[in-house]
Amino acid sequence: MIIKSGSVLQSKKASGVLWILAGLLMIIPPVFLDGNRTLIGIGAMFLIFGIVFLGRDRK
Repeated sequence: MIIKSGSVLQSKKASGVLWILAGLLMIIPPVFLDGNRTLIGIGAMFLIFGIVFLGRDRK
C-alpha cells in the first residue's frame, strides 16, 4: 500500500499554520527572557508570512 506523503503539508492552511507556529516559537522566549530584538523581528516576520499564506487563494 502506497500512501501519498506530503499532501497535508501542501495545503494552504497547513503551511500558514506552520509559519505562525514558527513565529510564535521565535517570539515567546526572547519576550520572557532577554528581549532580543533580532529574534522578535524574525518571529514577527514569520507571523506575517503565516497570515499571508492563510489569506491567499491557491489555485
